[in-house]
Amino acid sequence: MPLDIGREQVQYQTSSSDICNMRTIIDIPAPQLKILTRLGEERGMSRAEVIRQAIKIFLKLQESPPDRAFGLWKDRTEDGLRYQRLLRDEWSE
Repeated sequence: MPLDIGREQVQYQTSSSDICNMRTIIDIPAPQLKILTRLGEERGMSRAEVIRQAIKIFLKLQESPPDRAFGLWKDRTEDGLRYQRLLRDEWSE
């Protein structure tokens, strides 16, 4: 189920490798807890699962730009080096 996080949607899938091996205790302010509960009810999942998804999305958004940019040209047919040279030729004009 895609989750809307503002500018983009993130597809989240749960697999056996995603299962948490550690429990932790955190303090969540009551207004946020209410929202997390509502989101869980709307999506038919536990509040804990909503929090796990939120953490996974947050960590994904923290990736460095090279990690997020890797593979952007994979569907392009134009040669990347040729395109780079074309852009650099503009500097000498």
